[in-house]
Amino acid sequence: QLYKRGRLLNRIFSDPTLEEYQKYDMLKLLDVINGYFERPKSISCLDVGASANEINFISRYVKNVVGINISENYLKSNSLNKNAKIMIMDGRKLKFPDNSFDLVYSINLFEHIHDISHSIDEQLRVVKHQGYCYASWYPVWSSAKGHHVMEGIVKNWEKNISIESQNYVYDGTFINDWSHLLITEDEMKTQLHSKIKNKRLIGVILDFIYDSKELNRLFFDDLLDILSEKNLEIVELNKKENKPSAEIQKKLEDMFGKKDFSTEGCQIVFKKKSSDA
Repeated sequence: QLYKRGRLLNRIFSDPTLEEYQKYDMLKLLDVINGYFERPKSISCLDVGASANEINFISRYVKNVVGINISENYLKSNSLNKNAKIMIMDGRKLKFPDNSFDLVYSINLFEHIHDISHSIDEQLRVVKHQGYCYASWYPVWSSAKGHHVMEGIVKNWEKNISIESQNYVYDGTFINDWSHLLITEDEMKTQLHSKIKNKRLIGVILDFIYDSKELNRLFFDDLLDILSEKNLEIVELNKKENKPSAEIQKKLEDMFGKKDFSTEGCQIVFKKKSSDA
């Protein structure tokens, strides 16, 4: 088993088609596939919120995979494996019959999609009774870096507005941890001015944090509440945590009440309740 996992790690981290952050996501997904299915090569998969390079990669390990996304930008590909398919589709309105897939999964979707309740309903509808749903997402809005302004995103913005690099780093030095929850937009603007000299980029960042529809701004507690209302069984739930200091915890609780501000990311495996099988 150790030998097989070593070979898998080598394949993933030497794959030139995957971005660095995608390699960790693919490793976690393959752990689920190999852990929950005795014969991975016999299963059919649905990737909700897919990117073409990820489904092309996963198609090597399963019978077939369909990847859907509401934006065609993520689905552009020069070539796909024969058992991989991509489709423009809204994850809240899946155009597949009931019980169509052995595994329905989403990676870094739960922090973006609006009306996530309907998306979960649809995933449960199209997964088979003996199948599983898997979701992995990071960073959670209520966590230290839930603002989601990562280095790669900033580099794309710099390119789009044709400015030189501002050397932005996603480590809490440019945007203080939890500050997207604790301070106003004007205060955030002042904070950014001390680190970033280009006013246009500051404007783009502020718009993304406070107004963009690319984030649903759900707290981790909100997501758990949505899941608790569903007719599903949670099989596995793993969290990555980063706890605030006592001082920041008090400020957060004064503003929002006692909530989970520590969970940065989460991996969850769930399925239809056995009573429905």
